[in-house]
Amino acid sequence: MDYKYAAGFVDGEGYLGVVKVKRKACVGGYEYRPHIKIANTNREVLERFKDKFGGSICKYSEKHQSRNAKDIYVWTLTQGKVFKCLKKISKYLIVKREQSKVMLKYSKQWKNRTTRRLSDKDRKEREIIYIKLRKLNHRGKAPFKMEIIR
Repeated sequence: MDYKYAAGFVDGEGYLGVVKVKRKACVGGYEYRPHIKIANTNREVLERFKDKFGGSICKYSEKHQSRNAKDIYVWTLTQGKVFKCLKKISKYLIVKREQSKVMLKYSKQWKNRTTRRLSDKDRKEREIIYIKLRKLNHRGKAPFKMEIIR
């Protein structure tokens, strides 16, 4: 798999963002984890992503799917591997170029992987990054509304 193909697939089928997880042990009560995800019914192409960039593949069976629906597989890449992948494919991204820029701009911020010892400034910066990416990933016609937690 070349990087242009990978970028096209991420543009069409992928998600670039930060997952906010509630954790009592973390400063501010949350942990912020960078993610790339691709959902698809073709496991083979996701295996190629896993071989190229690492990560994991999970099979999801939705309760609301009909019994004739194909299985859905999700490839997930987290933490530092996200930034290594984005450095390789970002110049080829079109649809998700802005998300990639935001994530790469702040990749150094995630060098301190743990959020248990984050300063208030770092925690607020991660919250701002999280909201920027949520806004960029927002779908639909309704305006995006979200307040920054101070």
